[in-house]
Amino acid sequence: MSSNPESAMTLQMPKLEWTDEYAIGISTFDNQHKVLFEFINDLRDIMMSKRTNLKAVDKTFLSILDYTLTHFLEEEIFLYKISYPNFNRHKKDHDNFIREVKDLYVRFKAGEGGNRIICAEITAILTEWIQGHIMKDDLEYAKFASENGVSL
Repeated sequence: MSSNPESAMTLQMPKLEWTDEYAIGISTFDNQHKVLFEFINDLRDIMMSKRTNLKAVDKTFLSILDYTLTHFLEEEIFLYKISYPNFNRHKKDHDNFIREVKDLYVRFKAGEGGNRIICAEITAILTEWIQGHIMKDDLEYAKFASENGVSL
């Protein structure tokens, strides 16, 4: 094993595995969440290769951002339609996350901190956020929808 801190950081990043605990019971959004997991794992895999392919990182990062924007928009439309009482908070969380991801992308493109370190940070932040958001916020709106007779 290398004593390089960047290599050690990437080796400690396990793949993000989809399990039923992440399912919110709305197949459209569950399927979209699975795609986001795949994108995050793609970024992780690129980062863990011997030579980080910056074009592949860039393409994957932009795919994550684009897909996340689309997913958030669809989710927000759904929440608005069902008159979800925490709509504004949920949307604000989405907006804050997009802002954070854009800031990470700017740092990546500027070459700040070394490419592997930025990639590791991006992967860790995306993983932590998506897990926490699904497990708390998305489950909350799914429960509201179910309790209010919204067909899922």
